[in-house]
Amino acid sequence: MINLSSADNPLITCCGCVCSEACLLETTGEPKVCGCPRFICSFLFTIIDILLTPFLVTMHFFKIYIIPCITICCSRIFCTICCALNVCKCRYRDCNFPANDASLGEVDIIKKKPNLCNLSCCCFKIKCECHDPFATTIKWKRARNLGKDIETGNAKHSKEKMRLFAGKIEPSDICQGSLGDCWLLAAIACVAEENSDKIKSLFLTREADAFSCYQVRLFDKHSHRWRTLTIDDRVPVRSDGAPYFSNPHGNELWVLLLEKAYAKMLGNYHALEGGFCADAFTAFTGNDSIVYLSEDETGESWSGGRDGLSTLKRDKMFSVLKKCLKANMLVAAGSRHDGKTDKDAPSQGIVHGHAYTILDAATCNGESIIKLRNPWGSGEWTGKYSSLEDPSWMNSVANTLRGKKIVHEPGTFWMPFTDFCKHYSHIDICVISVSVSNLHLEVNEGSGVCGLIVGVLKGFITFCLCCRGCRTIWFPQRKTTKQIVADYIVKS
Repeated sequence: MINLSSADNPLITCCGCVCSEACLLETTGEPKVCGCPRFICSFLFTIIDILLTPFLVTMHFFKIYIIPCITICCSRIFCTICCALNVCKCRYRDCNFPANDASLGEVDIIKKKPNLCNLSCCCFKIKCECHDPFATTIKWKRARNLGKDIETGNAKHSKEKMRLFAGKIEPSDICQGSLGDCWLLAAIACVAEENSDKIKSLFLTREADAFSCYQVRLFDKHSHRWRTLTIDDRVPVRSDGAPYFSNPHGNELWVLLLEKAYAKMLGNYHALEGGFCADAFTAFTGNDSIVYLSEDETGESWSGGRDGLSTLKRDKMFSVLKKCLKANMLVAAGSRHDGKTDKDAPSQGIVHGHAYTILDAATCNGESIIKLRNPWGSGEWTGKYSSLEDPSWMNSVANTLRGKKIVHEPGTFWMPFTDFCKHYSHIDICVISVSVSNLHLEVNEGSGVCGLIVGVLKGFITFCLCCRGCRTIWFPQRKTTKQIVADYIVKS
């Protein structure tokens, strides 16, 4: 029996029969399917699906790896011809999200000056103040050209050109700028840590586009459907050429473009000011998120009443968090604001009303500790187990929950879970669905045709020979976040 979640995209649903995203025939919970008892149809569908599996694996392999490889090769040939004809200087301009103040909204970086309008006729004169919604008060720049400023400041001596992805996707790739979208970047860092393939699957454009046109796929919870957003690569920059908002790590574009696509979905950049990681998790995965709220200032108990889940004591909350982290679920937290903002002095290094990514957990000398990351890339906890403490405690932990050694990284820190509960007011949790839509071709930008061939061969080995294709087709993750966390609560 199939249990569809928001992330599933069934191709056909009729009379209790479902053709799933992986093209398997399945049944719903209805007692009769196509006029027959459900158990008979389930048995027949299972036999048919087994017989079709080799063809489905081949079909999905071509869809995920071969067709994108051919498309990218044709695109590169087309771009080479255009450049030879001196046409490649044409760049895409997104008219629905233009490079002006309308796309920025009421962000603080805009210093709007009223336009004085003088209207007059034979009888009277009128002077009024108005704002031009299409004015451009700050400079916008093509993200493809950011490398010239970031690397050397000189186009001729630029180390590397900007790429969509460069190497492995990591949380350290994300660094917040002047926009108050810590919740969004903390969520992005979460996905980058747990399932970097999910980040790449959001980009329908597989590599840096010669015409600066990118397509990004996000889930819109208001319309309850996946949306494909087409954007250009123009971003607002400071006088020195550095981006105002999220900053690229090295020569990677994906963080800048994902932030811009999310801003376009909401209407403008100002709409990103303040939010919850749970909303971003839903946009990236298509799954509903759950939120646990601290019921008091000490964090002794956590309420999941918003999502119909039971209230948990502190120790049980930590036990559930460990299970979520071990299952590679997305977990983030928001600090208490106590009437203050992130511009006020931090409390022991913890920024007020700020979002953090929860990355790992461990036990040190019998005490539960937790690892977090600040999307600013700096600003760390200064209390017990911080980088200011004697680092000898790190040697007392053989391995963390995820089997890693404890080392200090900029912007990340460990703290006791008891102190965490005192400084943080809510925890957001979301599951990443496992399905064929999450798989993608590794392009290996910068390696030319060889990079594509390596990507196809790697896909063939993992998808076909190592049975990743069969596992993904037959055993997709369909449980909702609420169902999974409820199971963890019972087992804790």
